[in-house]
Amino acid sequence: MPQRKILIVEDDRVVVGLVKASLKNDFVVRSVETIAACVELLQNETDFDLIFIDRMLPDGDGLNLCGQIRQMDSLSQVPVIFLSAKDSEADKVSGLFAGADDYMTKPFGPLELKARVMARLRVQSRKMSAGRLHLDVDGFRAFVLNGENKDELSLTPNEFKILLALMQSLGEVLSREVLLSRVWSESTFVNDR
Repeated sequence: MPQRKILIVEDDRVVVGLVKASLKNDFVVRSVETIAACVELLQNETDFDLIFIDRMLPDGDGLNLCGQIRQMDSLSQVPVIFLSAKDSEADKVSGLFAGADDYMTKPFGPLELKARVMARLRVQSRKMSAGRLHLDVDGFRAFVLNGENKDELSLTPNEFKILLALMQSLGEVLSREVLLSRVWSESTFVNDR
């Protein structure tokens, strides 16, 4: 299974170093220092599992970047956590209203940072996306993004399980036997067709 990837948008190299040191054993951590560099990177690379954003970047407020990320179909469901020295209640609330999933203030501890990342990814693992297709695993619902709209697919329980098995194994070829074992119980007979 490919290692999960985290992006940090932060111009303070000490903070970037702390994040990388805290997460290096479990994640590939990439970093950029500006909003412009982040937008350029995300035009070519969208396979990040989580994004950290500083509020005070050299070329603007991280709130604007968070809004841009939420507008990108391929990244709209990726968890975003603000890392900021702005620590008032109003700052935190504006960050969450801008689309962030969490807001951490500096200074922060490496154990708390890792715990928050793991908690966010646990929640995220119950929602899966591939391109315009989104699954709500807990609700057994599938959606296709169509511009600003989400069109729900009408799937049987087994069709949903097949789709889930395929999305859990993106980039892999699944044999018929593997699909059968993931979707149907051992006691269920399924003919060769």
